Formats: sequence, C-alpha cells, structure tokens
Amino acid sequence: MGGREHSQSDEEFAADIHEFRQLLRTRDREGLESALSNPELYRLACDDDRYLGIAMQGISALAWDEPAKASEHLVHFDVHRSREQPGSDARRAARALLAALEWKQLAAHTTLPMQQMEALREFLQLQPALANDSSHGASLQADMQAHPERYLDFFEGLAQQGHGLPEWIINLAAPTSKDEPIIESLSKSQVGALSMAVVELREQLARGLSRYVLGLSVLGTVIFLPNALGILIALVMLAAFFTLGERKSYEEIVRPRLVKLAIEHGVGARAVVTWIYKLRRQAGRVAQFDIKIENDRALDLLAAVSQTSGSGA
Repeated sequence: MGGREHSQSDEEFAADIHEFRQLLRTRDREGLESALSNPELYRLACDDDRYLGIAMQGISALAWDEPAKASEHLVHFDVHRSREQPGSDARRAARALLAALEWKQLAAHTTLPMQQMEALREFLQLQPALANDSSHGASLQADMQAHPERYLDFFEGLAQQGHGLPEWIINLAAPTSKDEPIIESLSKSQVGALSMAVVELREQLARGLSRYVLGLSVLGTVIFLPNALGILIALVMLAAFFTLGERKSYEEIVRPRLVKLAIEHGVGARAVVTWIYKLRRQAGRVAQFDIKIENDRALDLLAAVSQTSGSGA
C-alpha cells in the first residue's frame, strides 16, 4: 500500500485487500499493526470508504489481542465519529472491540472453559474480515460437529453469564428482525432439515410409554382409593409426571436433536418455534416444548456460529 496515488483502481484495491487479509490468515500481528500504523493507509481511508472498511476490519481483529492499541486505531481512523452511526464500519469495529473485551473478562472472572474454545475465539476474531472467505470457519465447523456437547455447555454458560457478547455473536449471522418472517429467510435445505427434525421428534415422543404407565397408575390409585385421598395422590402424580417428565423428555430427546439441527444446518430456536406455531398439528407433542425451546438461547448461539461458519447455505 506504499507509494501509490490516493485514488486506487479496482485492481489495486483487490491486490491491497488480498495482501491485508493474508496478514490475518497467517496471524501476522506485527504485520497487521504495521499496516494500521502506515500513514498511507490512513490517507487512503480518508479518501476511499473501501480502505476505511479494511482498516476497521483490521482493528476488529487486533482488538482480540491488543484491545488498547485497537481502541487507539479506532479513534484515529474514525475522524467523523461514524462509530455512533448504526451500520457503519466504525460502529461494527467498536462492537467487535467490546465483544473482545468481554471475552477477556469472562476468561479471567468466570469458570467458563474458555481455553477449550480457541477455535471459536479465532473464528470470532477474524469473522468481520473473512466473512466472504469460504474456507474460514471450516475447522470450527468440524470441531463443533465432533464435540457438540462441549459447545452446548459453553454457549449455555455464555448465555447466562455474558452481556453484550452473546448478542454480538447472534448478530454476526445477520438475523431477521422480529417483524420479518424467519421461515422465509431460511434456505430450502434449512427448511427441509427443520421439517425432518420436527417429524423425527414427533415420532420419537409418540413412542414413549411413560404416559401410558402414568394413566394406569392414576387409574389404579383411583380404583383402590376411591376417596379424596386417592384423588389427591392422583393429582400429585400427574403434576410430578408433567413437571419431571417434560424436563427429562426435553433434555434427553428434544434438545439433542435441536442441537444437531443448529450445528449442522444453522437453524436456531426462533425458527423451530415459528415452525411449530405454523404447523402445530404436524408438530404433535413437540409443540408442548415451545416455551422451553424459545428460552433456550444456547440453541440460537450454536445456530448463529454455525450459520456464519458456512452451515445451512
């Protein structure tokens, strides 16, 4: 980027951005810091929004290793304070900086297994710059599919202990707004995977014998104790069954299948619940878990990471 005119051609820009992103792919932190400190990049960024975008992507990556330096570069490049404008490159870089700082804070002050999440950390660090790189995220996808429980446990803890970081991760997937139909935003393969998952769960839940055992138990109680005590015992049995049985069915049957759906196809809790409401009759007993699914933020975090790392395309 040194010694060129400030007005760059498309060819020159393509060469520059390739060179810049190579610094990120090879984890060349010194090269990245040198590029961000280059006065030529600053002059180009002042004249060309494309170069400002490059600088902000580099700042987003540097934030995970050197947050103080990244903050200085952000202020230096953002001469128009566009970080206060929604959707601007500077605003995205500022949010990436906050996400990186929160990651460090969680690593230092919580029991979350951050040391086991290096693949995720590296992915999040480079995602703003390498979002269009088809190879970026491949190693993370493989690790998630090999260790789904590890990622589920991590995201469950992150959803409970995190603040802005979980929301930042979900926003990486560019989710639809609450007013936009989420099913229509899914690809055909995602819709097919979602439909298949719900059908499989419906059939699996229908095969359960526990409700028939409950029915016989309640009937036997009422027959042998045909009085107020018998009715009271039957009601207690019903309450215990629906509370404990529903929780067990969700943890052992429903959730593992939805984790698989989220990791392999990038389909999260919101889409599943929308599908259930849309086709409640076809969902069968799956519909009784709508509230549990809707509140399962770990599923949405899994889906967001999976979607941005190349799943569900």
